[in-house]
Amino acid sequence: MAIHKKQYHGVFAEHYGHTETWDTRVIPGMLRSLPAISGNSALLDLGCGAGHFLPYARQKGYQHYVGIDLSSDMVKRASQCHPTGEFLVASAAQFSHLLSDQQMRFDAVVSIMMLSTIPSKHDVLSVFKQSYAVLKHGGVLVLCTPHPAFNSYMQHNNDTQVNTEFEGYYAQGRRYDVTRTIGDTKLTFTDYHWPLTTLIDCIVTAGFKLTGIDECQSTNDKQANPSHIIFIATK
Repeated sequence: MAIHKKQYHGVFAEHYGHTETWDTRVIPGMLRSLPAISGNSALLDLGCGAGHFLPYARQKGYQHYVGIDLSSDMVKRASQCHPTGEFLVASAAQFSHLLSDQQMRFDAVVSIMMLSTIPSKHDVLSVFKQSYAVLKHGGVLVLCTPHPAFNSYMQHNNDTQVNTEFEGYYAQGRRYDVTRTIGDTKLTFTDYHWPLTTLIDCIVTAGFKLTGIDECQSTNDKQANPSHIIFIATK
Protein backbone atom coordinates (compact mmCIF):
# COMPACT_ATOMS: atom_id res chain seq x y z
CA MET A 1 0.00 0.00 0.00
CA ALA A 2 1.37 3.41 -0.99
CA ILE A 3 1.56 6.14 1.64
CA HIS A 4 1.49 9.77 0.49
CA LYS A 5 2.13 12.57 2.99
CA LYS A 6 2.58 15.53 0.64
CA GLN A 7 -0.78 17.17 1.02
CA TYR A 8 -2.83 17.82 -2.12
CA HIS A 9 -0.04 16.94 -4.60
CA GLY A 10 0.59 13.99 -6.90
CA VAL A 11 -1.45 10.89 -6.13
CA PHE A 12 -3.04 12.80 -3.26
CA ALA A 13 -4.52 15.29 -5.74
CA GLU A 14 -5.68 12.49 -8.03
CA HIS A 15 -7.55 10.66 -5.26
CA TYR A 16 -8.78 13.62 -3.23
CA GLY A 17 -12.55 13.72 -2.86
CA HIS A 18 -15.29 14.57 -0.40
CA THR A 19 -16.99 12.65 2.37
CA GLU A 20 -20.75 12.34 2.87
CA THR A 21 -20.78 15.59 4.87
CA TRP A 22 -20.01 17.54 1.66
CA ASP A 23 -23.50 16.74 0.33
CA THR A 24 -25.42 16.62 3.61
CA ARG A 25 -23.85 19.51 5.52
CA VAL A 26 -21.33 21.66 3.64
CA ILE A 27 -23.05 22.34 0.31
CA PRO A 28 -26.53 22.92 1.79
CA GLY A 29 -24.96 25.37 4.25
CA MET A 30 -22.94 27.15 1.58
CA LEU A 31 -25.98 27.51 -0.69
CA ARG A 32 -27.99 28.98 2.21
CA SER A 33 -25.20 31.40 3.07
CA LEU A 34 -24.06 32.61 -0.36
CA PRO A 35 -26.34 35.34 -1.76
CA ALA A 36 -27.77 34.83 -5.22
CA ILE A 37 -26.68 37.44 -7.74
CA SER A 38 -27.36 38.49 -11.31
CA GLY A 39 -25.51 40.41 -13.99
CA ASN A 40 -21.76 40.57 -14.53
CA SER A 41 -20.59 39.05 -11.25
CA ALA A 42 -17.40 37.40 -10.01
CA LEU A 43 -16.61 34.91 -7.25
CA LEU A 44 -13.22 33.94 -5.81
CA ASP A 45 -12.75 30.47 -4.29
CA LEU A 46 -9.80 30.19 -1.86
CA GLY A 47 -8.37 26.69 -1.54
CA CYS A 48 -10.49 25.67 -4.52
CA GLY A 49 -9.05 22.17 -4.85
CA ALA A 50 -10.41 20.54 -7.99
CA GLY A 51 -12.96 23.31 -8.49
CA HIS A 52 -15.89 21.35 -7.06
CA PHE A 53 -17.73 24.51 -6.00
CA LEU A 54 -17.80 26.08 -9.48
CA PRO A 55 -21.18 24.54 -10.52
CA TYR A 56 -22.75 25.75 -7.28
CA ALA A 57 -21.37 29.27 -7.83
CA ARG A 58 -22.94 29.29 -11.29
CA GLN A 59 -26.18 28.00 -9.78
CA LYS A 60 -26.23 31.11 -7.55
CA GLY A 61 -25.66 33.39 -10.56
CA TYR A 62 -21.91 34.10 -10.43
CA GLN A 63 -20.73 34.27 -14.04
CA HIS A 64 -17.01 34.56 -13.49
CA TYR A 65 -15.27 32.04 -11.22
CA VAL A 66 -11.63 32.28 -10.11
CA GLY A 67 -10.13 29.51 -8.01
CA ILE A 68 -6.87 29.72 -6.06
CA ASP A 69 -5.02 26.76 -4.61
CA LEU A 70 -1.50 26.24 -3.31
CA SER A 71 -1.23 22.87 -5.07
CA SER A 72 -0.31 23.05 -8.76
CA ASP A 73 -1.61 19.48 -9.14
CA MET A 74 -5.03 20.43 -7.77
CA VAL A 75 -5.12 23.48 -10.04
CA LYS A 76 -4.26 21.29 -13.02
CA ARG A 77 -7.08 18.88 -12.13
CA ALA A 78 -9.49 21.80 -11.64
CA SER A 79 -8.61 23.26 -15.05
CA GLN A 80 -9.23 19.91 -16.70
CA CYS A 81 -12.54 19.30 -14.92
CA HIS A 82 -13.86 22.86 -15.23
CA PRO A 83 -12.44 24.56 -18.35
CA THR A 84 -14.85 27.52 -17.99
CA GLY A 85 -13.23 28.56 -14.71
CA GLU A 86 -9.97 30.42 -14.14
CA PHE A 87 -7.46 28.84 -11.76
CA LEU A 88 -4.27 30.17 -10.20
CA VAL A 89 -1.53 28.61 -8.05
CA ALA A 90 -1.14 30.77 -4.96
CA SER A 91 -1.35 30.85 -1.18
CA ALA A 92 -4.67 31.98 0.29
CA ALA A 93 -2.63 34.13 2.68
CA GLN A 94 -0.86 35.98 -0.15
CA PHE A 95 -2.50 36.14 -3.55
CA SER A 96 -3.77 39.64 -4.33
CA HIS A 97 -0.52 40.65 -6.08
CA LEU A 98 -1.17 37.94 -8.70
CA LEU A 99 -4.53 39.39 -9.73
CA SER A 100 -4.89 41.99 -12.47
CA ASP A 101 -6.67 45.27 -11.77
CA GLN A 102 -9.68 43.87 -13.61
CA GLN A 103 -9.69 40.77 -11.38
CA MET A 104 -9.27 42.66 -8.13
CA ARG A 105 -12.96 43.26 -7.38
CA PHE A 106 -15.11 40.28 -6.49
CA ASP A 107 -18.74 40.17 -5.43
CA ALA A 108 -18.05 37.17 -3.22
CA VAL A 109 -15.13 35.24 -1.74
CA VAL A 110 -15.76 31.68 -0.60
CA SER A 111 -13.57 29.10 1.07
CA ILE A 112 -14.36 25.52 2.09
CA MET A 113 -12.18 23.52 4.48
CA MET A 114 -9.07 25.56 3.69
CA LEU A 115 -8.62 27.66 6.83
CA SER A 116 -7.87 24.63 9.01
CA THR A 117 -4.75 23.93 6.90
CA ILE A 118 -3.20 27.29 7.90
CA PRO A 119 -0.52 26.75 10.60
CA SER A 120 -0.17 30.27 12.08
CA LYS A 121 -2.55 32.94 13.36
CA HIS A 122 -0.62 35.53 11.35
CA ASP A 123 -1.48 33.69 8.15
CA VAL A 124 -5.09 33.10 9.25
CA LEU A 125 -5.45 36.87 9.65
CA SER A 126 -3.75 37.39 6.27
CA VAL A 127 -6.39 35.21 4.60
CA PHE A 128 -9.11 37.55 5.85
CA LYS A 129 -7.13 40.71 5.02
CA GLN A 130 -6.44 39.51 1.48
CA SER A 131 -10.10 38.58 1.05
CA TYR A 132 -11.20 42.01 2.26
CA ALA A 133 -8.81 43.72 -0.18
CA VAL A 134 -10.24 42.01 -3.28
CA LEU A 135 -13.93 42.33 -2.44
CA LYS A 136 -16.16 45.08 -3.78
CA HIS A 137 -17.78 47.36 -1.22
CA GLY A 138 -20.75 45.38 0.09
CA GLY A 139 -19.20 42.12 -1.10
CA VAL A 140 -19.59 38.98 0.97
CA LEU A 141 -17.18 36.44 2.46
CA VAL A 142 -18.58 32.94 3.03
CA LEU A 143 -16.09 30.66 4.76
CA CYS A 144 -16.67 27.06 5.86
CA THR A 145 -14.30 25.35 8.30
CA PRO A 146 -14.40 22.42 10.74
CA HIS A 147 -16.48 23.37 13.78
CA PRO A 148 -13.85 23.94 16.49
CA ALA A 149 -16.18 23.01 19.36
CA PHE A 150 -17.12 19.65 17.82
CA ASN A 151 -14.03 18.75 15.84
CA SER A 152 -13.93 14.98 16.17
CA TYR A 153 -10.38 14.74 14.82
CA MET A 154 -9.06 16.85 17.68
CA GLN A 155 -10.93 15.00 20.39
CA HIS A 156 -10.76 11.34 19.30
CA ASN A 157 -7.37 10.59 20.84
CA ASN A 158 -8.05 6.84 20.76
CA ASP A 159 -8.41 6.79 16.98
CA THR A 160 -5.28 5.10 15.61
CA GLN A 161 -5.67 7.07 12.38
CA VAL A 162 -5.40 10.40 14.22
CA ASN A 163 -2.15 11.82 15.60
CA THR A 164 -3.01 14.95 17.56
CA GLU A 165 -1.39 17.58 19.75
CA PHE A 166 -4.82 18.53 21.11
CA GLU A 167 -4.50 20.21 24.54
CA GLY A 168 -8.04 21.44 25.00
CA TYR A 169 -10.37 23.70 23.08
CA TYR A 170 -8.58 26.97 23.90
CA ALA A 171 -5.11 25.80 22.80
CA GLN A 172 -5.08 27.46 19.40
CA GLY A 173 -2.97 26.32 16.48
CA ARG A 174 -2.58 22.74 17.70
CA ARG A 175 -1.70 20.35 14.87
CA TYR A 176 -3.40 17.08 14.05
CA ASP A 177 -2.63 14.52 11.35
CA VAL A 178 -5.44 12.34 10.03
CA THR A 179 -4.77 9.26 7.90
CA ARG A 180 -7.48 7.95 5.63
CA THR A 181 -7.31 5.11 3.08
CA ILE A 182 -8.85 5.54 -0.38
CA GLY A 183 -8.53 2.39 -2.46
CA ASP A 184 -4.94 1.23 -2.02
CA THR A 185 -3.64 4.68 -1.18
CA LYS A 186 -3.15 6.03 2.33
CA LEU A 187 -3.56 9.80 2.50
CA THR A 188 -2.44 11.90 5.47
CA PHE A 189 -4.10 15.27 6.10
CA THR A 190 -2.53 17.87 8.39
CA ASP A 191 -4.84 20.46 9.95
CA TYR A 192 -4.75 22.98 12.79
CA HIS A 193 -7.24 23.88 15.52
CA TRP A 194 -8.52 27.48 15.73
CA PRO A 195 -11.09 28.37 18.44
CA LEU A 196 -14.12 30.49 17.58
CA THR A 197 -12.71 33.53 19.40
CA THR A 198 -9.58 33.44 17.23
CA LEU A 199 -11.54 33.14 13.99
CA ILE A 200 -14.02 35.90 14.86
CA ASP A 201 -11.22 38.19 16.07
CA CYS A 202 -9.42 37.75 12.73
CA ILE A 203 -12.62 38.44 10.76
CA VAL A 204 -13.28 41.69 12.66
CA THR A 205 -9.62 42.79 12.70
CA ALA A 206 -9.50 42.43 8.90
CA GLY A 207 -12.33 44.99 8.66
CA PHE A 208 -15.31 42.73 8.02
CA LYS A 209 -18.72 42.95 9.62
CA LEU A 210 -19.80 39.50 10.76
CA THR A 211 -23.39 39.17 9.58
CA GLY A 212 -24.20 35.51 10.11
CA ILE A 213 -23.18 32.01 11.14
CA ASP A 214 -24.47 28.67 9.82
CA GLU A 215 -23.63 25.49 11.73
CA CYS A 216 -24.40 23.21 8.79
CA GLN A 217 -27.16 21.07 10.26
CA SER A 218 -27.16 17.68 8.59
CA THR A 219 -29.93 17.01 6.10
CA ASN A 220 -29.81 13.31 7.14
CA ASP A 221 -29.67 13.52 10.93
CA LYS A 222 -31.22 16.61 12.49
CA GLN A 223 -30.04 15.56 15.98
CA ALA A 224 -26.35 15.18 15.08
CA ASN A 225 -23.81 17.60 16.53
CA PRO A 226 -22.36 20.08 14.04
CA SER A 227 -19.17 19.13 12.22
CA HIS A 228 -18.72 22.37 10.26
CA ILE A 229 -19.38 26.07 10.72
CA ILE A 230 -19.83 28.80 8.12
CA PHE A 231 -19.01 32.46 8.74
CA ILE A 232 -20.80 35.08 6.63
CA ALA A 233 -19.20 38.55 6.64
CA THR A 234 -19.56 41.69 4.54
CA LYS A 235 -17.18 44.45 3.51
